[in-house]
Amino acid sequence: MAGILPGMLRMTAKCRERAHESGPGSPHRRIEASFVAELSDAGCPLQWLRPHSTEEVCVANGSHSMIAACRCGQVRFTITSAPIMRVACYCTSCRTAGREFERQLGSPPVVSDDAGTDYVLYRKDRVSLVAAPDRLSEHRLKPDSPTRRMIATCCNTPMLLEFTKGHWLSFYRARLPEPIPALEMRVMTADKPASVTLPGDVPNYPNHPGRFMWKLLASWAAMGFRRPRVSW
Repeated sequence: MAGILPGMLRMTAKCRERAHESGPGSPHRRIEASFVAELSDAGCPLQWLRPHSTEEVCVANGSHSMIAACRCGQVRFTITSAPIMRVACYCTSCRTAGREFERQLGSPPVVSDDAGTDYVLYRKDRVSLVAAPDRLSEHRLKPDSPTRRMIATCCNTPMLLEFTKGHWLSFYRARLPEPIPALEMRVMTADKPASVTLPGDVPNYPNHPGRFMWKLLASWAAMGFRRPRVSW
């Protein structure tokens, strides 16, 4: 999923130029009406650009949260927002990492029978590690890769994927409690095995489509284009 950065940077270059502070001392930014019109003309649904949904406001006031936990329950994260989106990724890297976890660590499967990996994406500033930070270990396919996958070593459970240059975290679907929004799309399907035939219940994209990029961009705009660093 790391290949989305170049496209996002191109998309956000203009957005950065047009974004400005919404008021003195405000940590949030808004997008000028003229630019919103341009995004709409480009096919970006305007609801993706609202910085705060009703659910997010409730969450900010402390009325909602969920726990993402490993199999044995020692490693726990709190998540205090609605997800950015839920996607299944078919890239070679996600499939390779998932198979390595199973083969080398005896981890529960994260790669489905159709070769996809089911993720739910959240803003980094809405996720906190609340238990057992010493039981988290990172896994990178290459030492210099900007993408790392976090494993709970207490029970060898894959927890999440972090693109370290991004503003979001991708939790493995199985680590989250119900209810979870329905799958919205499948991405990077060009990398799937030739023997796999995907259903048409949701859009299937050979790469990272504009719809995917816009959702990430909208969440980033709501964060004032910050990219928080995680401390674990």
